[in-house]
Amino acid sequence: MKLLKPLAIERFGKEKETITEIEIKKEKFTAGVILKAEHNFLINGGTYPVGEMEGSRSFLTYVLAEMEDLRYEELEKLAGIDLIKLTDEIKGFFGTSALEKLKEMILEKPV
Repeated sequence: MKLLKPLAIERFGKEKETITEIEIKKEKFTAGVILKAEHNFLINGGTYPVGEMEGSRSFLTYVLAEMEDLRYEELEKLAGIDLIKLTDEIKGFFGTSALEKLKEMILEKPV
């Protein structure tokens, strides 16, 4: 996805880098990524939202950071619409939640 606002990052001992596009690949969505993201989310003061953790933009941003080898603080500089689009894409990797499945059963149609 092409970013609305380029993201400037700086790595220790390396030159500054500007990212203009982030391409999320499902192959990068691994158990290790999810576990590291959850760990970082919790040790940095994140709390489980009512319902599902994958509903939290903050948690999804930690997942994005792990997948793309970026820091959470760098991703905080993204344009809001870019963050929403990227985290929505990652949220889709989690699949249909138990709550959504229950709603489908009650309503007898996909939510």
